[in-house]
Amino acid sequence: MIEEKGVVVHPDEIGATWRESILSSDIHLLGVHPVGGKGSHERVKALAVGGLPAECQRNLNLLMSRGVGVEYELHAMSLLLPRDLFPAHPEYFRMDDQGRRNPDLNCCPSNRDALEIVAENAAALAKALPSSTHRYAFWLDDAREGTCRCRDCRSLSASDQALLLSNAVLRGIRRADPQGRESYLAYCGASEVPRRVTPEDGIYLEYAPFDRDQAVPMTHERNAASRRNARELAAFFGAGKGKVLEYFLDNSKYSGWVKPPKKLVPDPEVIARDLAFYDSLGFRTVTTFACFLGPDYEALWGKPDLGGYAVFRQR
Repeated sequence: MIEEKGVVVHPDEIGATWRESILSSDIHLLGVHPVGGKGSHERVKALAVGGLPAECQRNLNLLMSRGVGVEYELHAMSLLLPRDLFPAHPEYFRMDDQGRRNPDLNCCPSNRDALEIVAENAAALAKALPSSTHRYAFWLDDAREGTCRCRDCRSLSASDQALLLSNAVLRGIRRADPQGRESYLAYCGASEVPRRVTPEDGIYLEYAPFDRDQAVPMTHERNAASRRNARELAAFFGAGKGKVLEYFLDNSKYSGWVKPPKKLVPDPEVIARDLAFYDSLGFRTVTTFACFLGPDYEALWGKPDLGGYAVFRQR
C-alpha cells in the first residue's frame, strides 16, 4: 500500500496554508524545488548559499519537528559541473550531433575527471541542503535533450547517460551523508529503462511521467507508453524503495509556467485511480508537484483544492 505521500513546492510557497494542510493530513513529505527551466542551477545555488526566506524556514523547521520529511528536488547538473570550466576543459562537456563540445547542458558522462568534480560538488551540496530522509534528488539539467554524442557516449541511451551521472552524484552524497541515497529521475528523454549501465547501491527510482495525459488515468490507452515505462522501470530499479513524482497538483504546469496562476481544478477520480495503479506496481511513496499554490494563489482563488489527494485528519 501507499505508505508515504508528499508534495513538492517552490521555496517561497512554504507558507501557513501548506504548513497546516500537511499537519492535518496524511502528507508526510515536503519537497523543496527551486523553479526549473533555464537558469535553474543558479536558483539552486542561491538556495544553498542564502537559504530559505525566514518565514519559510520557520515553517520548515516546525514541519520537521512534527515528523514531516523534508527533501530537496533540484535540477543541479550545471552547478555540479560549473560552466566556467569549459574554456580550459571542453572535454568535460557534452558533444552535440555536429561534433562540437557544448557547455549548455549536463556534461560528458564518460569523462572520469568530470564525474569526480560532479561527485565533489554533490558532497558540498548535500552538506548545504541535507535531507531529513537521507533521500537526495540532485537531477540533470531541466531539458528534454542534453545527451553527449562523443565516441564513448554515442552508444549510450539518454537513460544510460543519466544513470552514469546519478551514480557519480551518489558517490559524492555518500561522502557527506553515509546513509544518503540518490534519485534516478525517469523524466522526459530518460523515461525508459537503462540498458547498459547498472545502478549503484543507493540509487532509487523517481518516476516523473511528464508526458502522460493528465486528463485520464494511467490505465487509459492514451497513457500506454507512460504505463509501460512505469512497469519496466519499477521492475528494473525496484518500486518498493522508489517513489513516484506526479503532476496531480502541479499548477505551474497547468498555468503554462506563467503567473498569475490559474485556478487549479484537479480530478479526484483520476488521482484515486492513479494511486491504485502505482500501488499495484509496488510503490510505497507517491509525491506530486504542487507548485503555483502559494500565497499569491490563495489571494486569487482561496485555499487550493487538493482533489482528494490528501486525507485530512487531526494529528
